[in-house]
This record gives sequence, structure tokens and C-alpha cells, in this order.
Amino acid sequence: MSKRLRIGFLILVIAAVAVLMVWPYLAKGKDSEDEPVSTPETPRAALDQALTGDRVVILVFSYDSQCCPSTEPFFSAYKKSVYESAGAFGEDVQLVWVNTGVESPEEQQEIQEIAREYEVTYIPTLLVIDKNKQVVESLVGPFDAALFEEIVRREVGTN
Repeated sequence: MSKRLRIGFLILVIAAVAVLMVWPYLAKGKDSEDEPVSTPETPRAALDQALTGDRVVILVFSYDSQCCPSTEPFFSAYKKSVYESAGAFGEDVQLVWVNTGVESPEEQQEIQEIAREYEVTYIPTLLVIDKNKQVVESLVGPFDAALFEEIVRREVGTN
């Protein structure tokens, strides 16, 4: 291998390593505006806090896809659509986002318990919980904003 080719290869390897080292920081920052302003430490705490109020609760089981490029477009678009649609209802709803892609065994166990409690078997699943703490609708799969808004309008207006 010629000296010129070796230098070019070395530069390419260094550039690739630099991108791999910086990518997690760049990827993490790109969706930061989508995150809720304040979130309790655990999914159970977030859900329990939401259920103590008198608002309609939107409980979403999804996946923050930043570690899996093949699913990133779907789950990012799903998250953005849910946040936009739920945000239109302001203080009338409380959104609880459960990221099923956590690594902590304790948090995984907690998420599994909540999923069993609400009979969630697929992701993404969005549950609409009325002011009486009853699940009134379960939306599984791709997000349908019109259907979601119709359901929430009904629940916000009737209770």
C-alpha cells in the first residue's frame, strides 16, 4: 500500500471515529424540544401524579428511537404528532410518555407492570384515561390525529 493511500485511510478512520464519538451528543440534542418540561423520576411516579389530578390522562407506550436508525423516522414522527395534538388541549389533558426502550432493569420491570395493568401488548399504544380514571380508548399503531382529537374532545367536554 502506498504512503499516500495509507495516509488517506488513516484520515478516513480518524474522521469516522470522531463522528461516532460526537453523534450521541448531536442526536440527543435534536429532539430536546419535544421533551416535557418536567417529568417525575419514574414512569410509575409520572402516571400516579397524573392520575391524582382531574384531567384526562394520555398514557403513551412508545420507544425513543435514537439508538435504532431504522425505526427513528416512524417513532420520531409519532412522538411529534402526539405532542402537537395533545398540546392543543392545554391544561385539559396530562400526557404521560413511557419510553419502553430503557436499559435499567428496575425501570424495565416497572414499565412491564404498568403495561400488564393496562393490558398493553404492542408499541406504540396510546391510552385515553378519563377523569374517572377509566380507560375509554386504546389506539394501537400509527397515530391518527383526527381520531385522537375527536376522542379527547369528547372526554374533555363530557366530564
